[in-house]
Amino acid sequence: MEIRLEALWFLLIGALLVAMALGRGLVARLPLSGAMVYLVVGFLIGPACANLLTVSLDGDVRTLRVVAETGLVVSLMAIGMHLRVPLRDPVWRVPLRLGFPAMFATVLLVAGSGILWGGLAPGPALVLAAALAPTDPVLANELRVKEAGDDEPLRFALSGEGGCNDGSAYPFALVGLALCGWPSLGSERPATFLLAMLWGISGAAAIGWACGAGMVRLVTWLRTRFGEAVGLEGFLAIGLMGLCYGAALLAHTYAFVAVFVAGVALRHEELDATGEQTPSEALADVERSHKHEAATSPELAHAYMAESMMAFAVEIERIVELGLMLLIGSIISAHWRELLDWHAIWPALFLLFIARPAGSVVALWGSTFDRQQRTLIAWLGIRGVGALYYLLFGLEHSRYATRPLAPVILATIVLSVFLHGCSATPALRRYMGRYMRTPACETGRESGNAPRPPLGEAMYRIPSLPDSTRGRQMRDLASSPIRRSRRVPIIPDKPSVTPGVHADQTPDVRRVARRVKEHADLVERADRRRRVEVRRRTLRRQWDCDTEAARQYG
Repeated sequence: MEIRLEALWFLLIGALLVAMALGRGLVARLPLSGAMVYLVVGFLIGPACANLLTVSLDGDVRTLRVVAETGLVVSLMAIGMHLRVPLRDPVWRVPLRLGFPAMFATVLLVAGSGILWGGLAPGPALVLAAALAPTDPVLANELRVKEAGDDEPLRFALSGEGGCNDGSAYPFALVGLALCGWPSLGSERPATFLLAMLWGISGAAAIGWACGAGMVRLVTWLRTRFGEAVGLEGFLAIGLMGLCYGAALLAHTYAFVAVFVAGVALRHEELDATGEQTPSEALADVERSHKHEAATSPELAHAYMAESMMAFAVEIERIVELGLMLLIGSIISAHWRELLDWHAIWPALFLLFIARPAGSVVALWGSTFDRQQRTLIAWLGIRGVGALYYLLFGLEHSRYATRPLAPVILATIVLSVFLHGCSATPALRRYMGRYMRTPACETGRESGNAPRPPLGEAMYRIPSLPDSTRGRQMRDLASSPIRRSRRVPIIPDKPSVTPGVHADQTPDVRRVARRVKEHADLVERADRRRRVEVRRRTLRRQWDCDTEAARQYG
């Protein structure tokens, strides 16, 4: 009997992996997601149906918490390594707004609704809000930027939010558990807790940056100087996750923030070394047999290391998603009757249709996002593994106070997985199609009311330009008409020099320098516009080819 059960498990997991690999294209075209499939399979093999996998919240909570925690660590590292944008770029503003001010607003709304209408005490209400407010980095991988260097504003905002808010929700969970009777660092007084929270965020960021940047510099130094430490990027990726997370925990900081920052630091080191050329372009001509040379080359070592570690983390993340969603499906299968109660459903609906949109309004106030981008951000806030982690964290430290929250959190996960899984693909496809065809002058820089630039100055929006380094070039062309004439400035042969005044300070010399600078800016803008137009045509051809292929084979 045990041999048959073991063989059945091998067959089940193998068939599921092969089916998802073969049907990846079909899943991408349909209003469907891999998380939906895994959740249904987990429910079917759980106690309510086949009873192959028996997982319950009344059993080994600590083991489940560690498994969920590991999945979040892997996903946060992968997200950080995808965000290849300079830290001073304005594109970072929206993810930070979503990760902190929007998180705070959502926590307040969810906790307040739990206290006013759910009859919860402040402690359990805060734990519930901390579990439901953050978006999930594991299940949001389909909303993530497509590759390192992709700075399309909507995907970048959702990716950065998923990396930030799992860590920013942690202090609210600590406050809630402290009110439930479980003390934490600095929870005795508000002032000491505020200091502990500031140290938790700043210390985690410092530890993550030191680990990520230090790992890159050490490995690339060994490779380029001595030809050592080549290969086993998977070991480096998992080792960096473990070192960073463990050091952050020992320092009593918010370790999720540290892991995300470590991924960002690793990619930032690669960006400084490679420059504006994307790592995929830099490694495009490297053949499989020459990977050792690329890993030890001073010009390619950073790009090779970052891309190899990111590819490994992404593959591990997909396996983690499968395993965690099977576990969640089995948990739901064990407690499905509790989820049918209206008291478990209305908080989920309140979160998805009121709290999340209200928090996004706070985050996007004054941003350059248009109406469609704001609507998608308000809706695409999937909940999953992060919510399960905070539920298990609460059960581990204050079971009596947080056990009634389980049906609400599980119901929210189910509704989010199915509603967002069905709507995300069509919504993003419609958005990208409009985004690649709509002139920037028609959408405006704010909410559609910005004045149109003169005819001939309107440029087209493409995914990799707005709200980024190249996006600033785009906005200059789209929103600011050329102020100067296209004629070459006339430079006097002998500028007059006022007696007693240095030649560089005379009005004529300053006027000449100003005209030369204006002409240089004019030439640079013309070159930028030419490169943007070439990029737009290339993406338009790629979009047409993909559309035609989908029409023929889909």
